[in-house]
Amino acid sequence: MLLKIDLLIIIAAAFIGCNKGYDIKPLPPYEWSKPVCDTTLKVVWQKIISKDSSYGEARFLSDNGRYIYQYTGDYDKKIKGGFFEFDDNNIRELWKIEPDIPNDKRVFKLYSSFRDFVLLQNKFIYTDVATVYCYSFQGDLIWKNKFGGVENKGNGNSSISGFGNKVYMASQRNGSNHKRYLFEIDIETGLERLLYTEPMENNMIGTFDPPTTYIIESDTIATFQIRTYSQVDAHNRSDLVAFNISKNKILWRKDSLDRYARGSANPILIENNKMYYAGAFDIYCLDAVSGKLIWRQAFDNYHYEFNHTSMLLLENGLVTKSEHEEIALLDKETGAIIWENRGVGTGSLQIELYKGDLIMSSSGKGTLECLDSRTGLLKWKAKAPNQCIDNRAGFGLYSFVINPETNLLYICDKFFVQCLKLPGYD
Repeated sequence: MLLKIDLLIIIAAAFIGCNKGYDIKPLPPYEWSKPVCDTTLKVVWQKIISKDSSYGEARFLSDNGRYIYQYTGDYDKKIKGGFFEFDDNNIRELWKIEPDIPNDKRVFKLYSSFRDFVLLQNKFIYTDVATVYCYSFQGDLIWKNKFGGVENKGNGNSSISGFGNKVYMASQRNGSNHKRYLFEIDIETGLERLLYTEPMENNMIGTFDPPTTYIIESDTIATFQIRTYSQVDAHNRSDLVAFNISKNKILWRKDSLDRYARGSANPILIENNKMYYAGAFDIYCLDAVSGKLIWRQAFDNYHYEFNHTSMLLLENGLVTKSEHEEIALLDKETGAIIWENRGVGTGSLQIELYKGDLIMSSSGKGTLECLDSRTGLLKWKAKAPNQCIDNRAGFGLYSFVINPETNLLYICDKFFVQCLKLPGYD
C-alpha cells in the first residue's frame, strides 16, 4: 500500500513539475508578475508579442531615428505578421499582414539568419522563397514578384541582400540541368534580371549565399559564396566568386578557399578594399580587387566554429565570435590575435559596438553579455528578466536595437517585446 502511495506521489509530482513554467496563457492579463531573479537589466516596459499565439518572435529595426519591430505568431495559431513603431514610452501599430492561406501554411516567417528582408530607400523588401514583396513603411504593397527564375522553373531563396536600389537573390534549377543562378531585382519595379549562372557538378547540391556588394573604381561588384555538398561521397566545396555587375564578367574566383571546404553562413565584410570572410574554423582576409589571400587566422582551438555567428569591424580590429564560448579581436592588417575570451555565451547573430563596449546575445544561455572592446573582458552578463518565470523566455538569437540617447535596449524574449535599461551608462 505504501508503495502505491509513493508511486502516485511520484507520478503527480512529475506532472506538476513538467507543467510548471510551461503552461503560459497567452490571453489577458498580458503582464507577468515582476521578475524576482536577475535584475541587471531593468524592465521599463514589456508588451506581449501576439495576444492570440502561445509565443512569437520579433525582429527589431532602426531607420533614421525610428524604431520598429516586426513580429510573427507561432505555428499553432493563425499566421500573422505585424509592424509596430515604438519609443521609450509608447508602441503604435503601423500595419500587419494576415495572409489567408489554406492549412495555415506559414508564408510570413522570420528566418534565423536575419537575411530574409532588407530596408532600402524607405522600402521593406521581403522574401518567403516563392515570392518577393516590396512594402512601403506605411504597409502599402508597392509590388509583388512571384519569382520564377529561369524559364519559370527556378525557386527563390530565403535570403536576400541589398545595395543601392537593387536586391539580390539566388535561384536554382533542379533535374538533369542542375544549375544555380544569381538575380538582381529592381526595388522600384520588381523586375528581375539574371546576372550569373553556375553549373553544378553531378550529384552536388548547394546554394549561393546573398552577395556582399560594393564599388571598385566606379564598378559595382557582387561577391558571394557558393557552398556545395556531394550526395555520393559527402565531400564539400566552398568557392568565392567576385562578379563585376557593371561589366557583366567575373572579376576573380577562388575555388575551395576554405581548407575545411565548408565555408560558413556569415556575411562577407568589406573595408578599404579588404575582404573578411569566415570559413568553417578559420578567418580569411583577401584583397577585394584581386582576390589574393592576405592572411588566414587558424585558431589553435578547434572549438572555434563560425558557421552561424558574427563578425564586426571596429576601428582597432575585427571581432570574430564562434558558435561556442570563444570571441576574439584580430588585427585587420595581419590577422594576429589582439585579445581572446574563451568564456562567453554560445552563438550570437548580432554583436554591436556601444559606447566602447561589445553587446551581444547568447543563444545557448539566453543571456545578454557586455565586454570591454579594448580588452575582451566581461563587464556584465544578464539573464532575460522573465527566465525565472519560464526558462524558454531567454534572449536567444533575437535581434535588438539600442537608443544611444536613453541607453534603452529593445529586444524580445519569445513572449514579450521589452524595453530594458542598460546598466553603467548614466
